Amino acid sequence: MFEFIWFSKDAWIKRKARKHLLAQALSKKPAVDRVIFLEPFTNPIELINLISSESISDDDFARWKRALLFKTVKLSDKFYLHSPLSPIPLKRFRKIYDLNCLLSSIFIKSIAKSRSAKRVVWFYNPYDFLLLRLFPKSTILVFDWTEDWAEYHVELSPKQRRQMKELEIKMVKNVDLVFTVSDSLLKVARQYNPNSHRIPNATAFAEISNNQNIEIAGEMRIQRPILGYIGAICERTDFKLLNRLADEFPKCSIVLIGSMSQGITESDISHLTSKNNVYYLGLKEHGELPKYIKSFDVCLMPYKLENTKTINPTKLYDYLATGKPIVSTFFDDIEYYQDLVRIAETHEEFIGQVREALAENDSALVQRRIDYAKQNSWSARADEILGVLNEYLENSSVLIQ
Repeated sequence: MFEFIWFSKDAWIKRKARKHLLAQALSKKPAVDRVIFLEPFTNPIELINLISSESISDDDFARWKRALLFKTVKLSDKFYLHSPLSPIPLKRFRKIYDLNCLLSSIFIKSIAKSRSAKRVVWFYNPYDFLLLRLFPKSTILVFDWTEDWAEYHVELSPKQRRQMKELEIKMVKNVDLVFTVSDSLLKVARQYNPNSHRIPNATAFAEISNNQNIEIAGEMRIQRPILGYIGAICERTDFKLLNRLADEFPKCSIVLIGSMSQGITESDISHLTSKNNVYYLGLKEHGELPKYIKSFDVCLMPYKLENTKTINPTKLYDYLATGKPIVSTFFDDIEYYQDLVRIAETHEEFIGQVREALAENDSALVQRRIDYAKQNSWSARADEILGVLNEYLENSSVLIQ
């Protein structure tokens, strides 16, 4: 039996990502005793700022309630959620973050002594490098490398980016196993750690195409065809391309579903959303997404070509589960899916691919997409990870107590 202590880089929020979905999938496996999901540290200054803000989301309220009560919440049979409260604010500064890690070590060590299962400690944030020393050698340490974080965090200074890159490499070197989301990250990881494996993203909606009980969301009762996008609206989103799509296809509705990432405001996309055929619907609960994507006629992945070398979007697998046509800008890993996805390297190519997607009438291709999604569920990814862990134990001299 395995026990996972899961240090997430994101809180437990409406928009579920790999960090959340993979942890949940593992908790459902017979070979897993339990998963303890640890949200990022929060502190009293954040609480004061939250109280003084105009609105408090349900996610924020629930997280603070857990943190202030020092309460670990059981979300399902073998899945536990903990929200650590750190006494020192300004966690964006590296030394303060490190100090908070050490102060939280008492709680962390108490978790590590609570069970006798094979213990796996799972990391996402390179800043958590300091935590590696807290666990005995009998623990399996894992770094799930899902982004080139130094490139992803555009708000960081050049010096902070260099520090982030150094921490990424330190994490890769010093853990027992590395999982990467893409080939590009895998190539880097294997330079420093031979126990590195590509585990791409997956879908939680593998059965969406067969589910006749999914009721289309009322917001989607708009003019068809619908060109739809789900996911974060961020620095990678190509707003110029979306503006061109809205102009080129005035009889289509362009729907954007997702939160605006740090650094992006409504004013940044106001020119786009002011168009009559563009609908920005905001963030939706993860479980509600099938009510939206099932009504898409064409699924969009409109990224800028820069800073996308290492990505493997979760939305790709959710789109495939619908069987609908998908049009994407180019990124390295997209070549794995070239028989299922329409790929463009310029705005002109993208517009042409959307036009062809709207005319697509290939039932065999629809079924191939659906079948691929079924083979690439989060449950399947959990099985792959457990297989790698068991193989590592068989070939390792480390004894798990």
